[in-house]
Amino acid sequence: KGGNLPTDAKLIFRLNQSAPVAMSRDEQGWRGETPPKSIAGEYNIKVEATLPDKRAYQRFARLRVIQDGVPQPTWTTNLGGAIQSKLVREGDTLYVSSMGGELFALDVKNGQEKWRYKTGGAIFSTPHVENGTVYFGSADHFVYAVESATGKPKWKTKTGGAVFGGAAVAQGVVCIASVDTKIYGLEETTGKILWTGQGTGMYQSKVATDGARFFVGGWDNYFRAFSARHGQELWKNKFGRSFYYSPAIGSPTVGDGKVFVSSNDGVLHAMDAASGQVLWEVNGPALGYSGPLFREGKIYNGSLTDTGRVFSFEAANGAKLWDTPTGSVIYDSSSAWGQTPDGGNIYIGSVNGIFSAIRAGDGAMRWQSQLAPGHVLASPTTNETHVFIGSMNGDVTAFPLQ
Repeated sequence: KGGNLPTDAKLIFRLNQSAPVAMSRDEQGWRGETPPKSIAGEYNIKVEATLPDKRAYQRFARLRVIQDGVPQPTWTTNLGGAIQSKLVREGDTLYVSSMGGELFALDVKNGQEKWRYKTGGAIFSTPHVENGTVYFGSADHFVYAVESATGKPKWKTKTGGAVFGGAAVAQGVVCIASVDTKIYGLEETTGKILWTGQGTGMYQSKVATDGARFFVGGWDNYFRAFSARHGQELWKNKFGRSFYYSPAIGSPTVGDGKVFVSSNDGVLHAMDAASGQVLWEVNGPALGYSGPLFREGKIYNGSLTDTGRVFSFEAANGAKLWDTPTGSVIYDSSSAWGQTPDGGNIYIGSVNGIFSAIRAGDGAMRWQSQLAPGHVLASPTTNETHVFIGSMNGDVTAFPLQ
């Protein structure tokens, strides 16, 4: 309303870090139009009033911009710690790791907490759910296994360094890599170390598996394959011209007998899973930090470009099908698939908190929503009706798929 401000006061407001917008006064109070290109969603709003005698005042509030065709959040839950990893949904439970050192299990219907498990360090590790157990690592050097229904501990195994990466499970073995340069094969039921593989750099990405082999990329420029049961190194490929361009951030994925990984020089690599033979490569641009998603013979990959382009490729040969700019830089966030009546959407987050839904068939932008202020480095996940995304501000938000 403006309170007792004089009529010749000058007012402006800002949405987040946008350019200031002048406000005018009528019989109902002070008004200002949101910028015409504002994306639907939640914003911090700052109103600044300057009086004729140069005194200045500020007020802060939260504003939600609503647009036709853009879904409103079904629920938002704040976990009290920053979220950087991929969210994982299994059944009616959403598993979220927090830099506050806790793993959370949330009810997908309302975001209410089912349980939490506290570790001794920040958790960047993507949780892996299999056979009623959640496997994950922590910066406290331990790998953990807890009951997926209750959060009760089953076992924990110490490594020689922080465990930032996520696990995969095959043939009774949990494979996960550590900052200590080792890849660990742990007995699924006890956590006993069955084997270790040796790299020459730290690891931080999630391991992938095709059921017979484990695949992992590290900061030594090598992408390696190990036999699942015995840990024999089967093959390795060197990608990137130096340490900085290693296949180390974006997690690999498998499909159609191939394994796919992006390296930090912006190249997407497709290899035969059994032999490691490089079948094709695409130089993005900047397909490095966002890991590839395989779905029904297609690969979807975000890119570290100013406009945050998302690409679709043929998994068979790397032919580009489409690329769509989100308008904002994508960093670590990787794509998630959501089934919709018209075929499906790809969902991905940008660093500045813009969350995008892109039609998988042709790359058309379906909708975008501005999340509450806070950087987004996490990757979303979905169920049959909703998509879930986390933020560095600690929020987990659920949107209808369309």
